[in-house]
Amino acid sequence: MRGKNEDPMSAFHPDLKRGRFLPNVSYGRLSSRIVRRVKWRAIDPGPDVTVHDRTNIAFARELGITVAAVRYRLGPDHPAPAAVEDAYAALRGLAERAGDLHIDIDRIAIGGASAGGGIAAALALLAHDRAEIRPVFQLLLYPMLDDRTTTRPDLDTLRVRVWTPKSNRYGWSSYLGDAVAGPDVSPYASAQRHPVQAG
Repeated sequence: MRGKNEDPMSAFHPDLKRGRFLPNVSYGRLSSRIVRRVKWRAIDPGPDVTVHDRTNIAFARELGITVAAVRYRLGPDHPAPAAVEDAYAALRGLAERAGDLHIDIDRIAIGGASAGGGIAAALALLAHDRAEIRPVFQLLLYPMLDDRTTTRPDLDTLRVRVWTPKSNRYGWSSYLGDAVAGPDVSPYASAQRHPVQAG
């Protein structure tokens, strides 16, 4: 099954001629939380998730699993924790349609990279706390986990070429606004702040 562009999620699964239920991976978009001012319309909640269709299809084919790509709202227009709530709504939608999508809801994994990795980590914590759906695995690739890294002066002296301290501050402030590194940031926006992680 493949979602339409306006759907909040696209799902891919392998040929299921045998009719067996498969584990599921809900893999977030591999992009930043920041709204990029290019060709997207204001009504589009985020970049086109089809950018990663080939990767998601390869996951489904190679691993024999259903893979869902979630389109979540982006900051600064939709500050945290909007993206995590969108991901949770998609996770609940997958669970509700588990039979149609051939998903074993007792074997759901979630994951993402960069901002998507931070959202996946926060999603795992939110799912744990709400106790409705229990993902059994998470795959986090270079995740954004802690907004407080924006206040570390020791990082300013690092000479990096890709994700600089300035990029980090911009990314977090786009997602959290003025709350970045402050006392009122939700653990579902910055997963490292969750008591389970902090302890």
